[in-house]
Amino acid sequence: MKHALAKVDAAAHTLGNSLQQAERQILRQSSEARRMVFEAIDACLAELRTTGLLGREIQMPSNRLWEISGKWLRQGALQARARDKPLGYAGDYVMLTQIFDRAVTTDPLGALFDEYFQSLDAPEAVRQRLAFASEELRRHERHTRSSSYCAVIVGSGAAIEAELAIRAGAAPAEIRLLDLDQAALDAATARLSAVTGRLTSVVPQRENLYRLPGRAARCLPGDSCDFLICLGLFDYLNDEDAVQHLHAYWNALRRGGTMLIGNFSIACESRTYMEWIGAWFLLFRSAADLERLAAMAGISPEQRQVVATENGVNLLLRATKPS
Repeated sequence: MKHALAKVDAAAHTLGNSLQQAERQILRQSSEARRMVFEAIDACLAELRTTGLLGREIQMPSNRLWEISGKWLRQGALQARARDKPLGYAGDYVMLTQIFDRAVTTDPLGALFDEYFQSLDAPEAVRQRLAFASEELRRHERHTRSSSYCAVIVGSGAAIEAELAIRAGAAPAEIRLLDLDQAALDAATARLSAVTGRLTSVVPQRENLYRLPGRAARCLPGDSCDFLICLGLFDYLNDEDAVQHLHAYWNALRRGGTMLIGNFSIACESRTYMEWIGAWFLLFRSAADLERLAAMAGISPEQRQVVATENGVNLLLRATKPS
């Protein structure tokens, strides 16, 4: 660890010096500033990778990085929010909405950090998985054409995928939103109320998502929904808990119902940035991992398929009950 910390110190000081130079270019209104910031971050991350540290073992060395270069890093609104976790976790509904909207701060140096953040494969995968889920929901609802069609979003956040599906023509009778964060539920309800008609009921439910399997009889009763979406929760669930969730979700589906489960892939190239800069730690999985978890939950091979976002960074387990 001592050798790793020496590398962190060197990388942090080099990053700080490079960003200081970029800041001078910004004051001169030079177009070189963007290139300098991007190259400085890339070089820093390349050096940090040589430490060989991954996951939670990064936490203490990452704090050291921020002690040295945080003066500049904090100007990036997105990476600062990930780091500070004002709602308790990095991928909160505000963050995901900002990712979807490709938001950048107004601070000149901070805007370059935010542009770097938005250019990474992980934020792009978030945008792609929302678009994918919305289209899957739209197609399934249009194909099913049930007057009692119910869609459930576990870890709804702002329910962007539901809004996109409705704007594209989906008309579910009920959209049930499950989230621990009341502010997220309020934001989702407001978002959907602006696009749903009188025939669609939006039902927000504040729940401890990690305990859903033990409360399934109340939160996710059997044969109660036609389409279930859970795009981000499995990034934080260990295998045992993931299997319990899959089993509960599967039981909640009606005949012909589909569930769509997201998980970041081991192919994600943004991991170094996420962990060192954002202290954002996920459980990355492979397609084989998701297949194994689905099998453990009793979902047969002919009922399931693992697909991916266009950039291959977010995996999606799609499982459908027989009609």
